[in-house]
Amino acid sequence: SAGANETARWRQIYVDDHCQVLTPDTGELQANADVCHLEGIDVYRSNHVAAKEVDGVIQHTKVDVAEQTYLLQNIHSEPVVFVVAEKVPGRWHIDSDPQPSEMKDNFAIFRVNAQPGQIVRLHVGMTHETPIEQE
Repeated sequence: SAGANETARWRQIYVDDHCQVLTPDTGELQANADVCHLEGIDVYRSNHVAAKEVDGVIQHTKVDVAEQTYLLQNIHSEPVVFVVAEKVPGRWHIDSDPQPSEMKDNFAIFRVNAQPGQIVRLHVGMTHETPIEQE
C-alpha cells in the first residue's frame, strides 16, 4: 500500500453524501455518474431492538440504522484519493468499517484510494439508539 507521503500528492476528488462531485473549475457540486453513484435507490433504512445488560439490569434500545454504499470510479490516468463527506445527524454515530479518517463538525470524512480505472466501494452505516422505557 502507498505510504502517506505518496498519497498526499495524489489528486483529491471531493464527494458529498448525495454522490455529487466537486468540480475544481467552478467550485460547484454536480452529479457525475462516471465518478460516483449510489448502489441501490436511496439510503437503506431499518431498525431493530437491542438488549444489553447494564449493572445487572437488561436495558432495551430501539436502534435506527441508515446505510448507503458509494461506487467510486477513478476515471483519471493517475491514482486518486476520494474524499467523501457524509453528514451525520445529531445523536447519530458512524457504525461502519472503515471508520471515517476524521470528523469535522457534523460530517464524517472518509478517504478512499483508487488506482486508474479502479471502482471502489465505500459502505457507510449510521446508527441512532433510543432507550425503551421499561414497564
